[in-house]
Amino acid sequence: MSTCSDRAGSFNPASGGYTPANRGPASGDYTLAVTYKGDVYFVLVLYLFS
Repeated sequence: MSTCSDRAGSFNPASGGYTPANRGPASGDYTLAVTYKGDVYFVLVLYLFS
């Protein structure tokens, strides 16, 4: 499962949460969508494997 976090991005509570690995074009909406999906996925993984 480590490859998923490497591809999608990383979660770092110290820096304020999820950081996308590939932000793509400089678009606030795009970055927000990727960040939101990343947070949901991260929490889901923690829930399933806790």
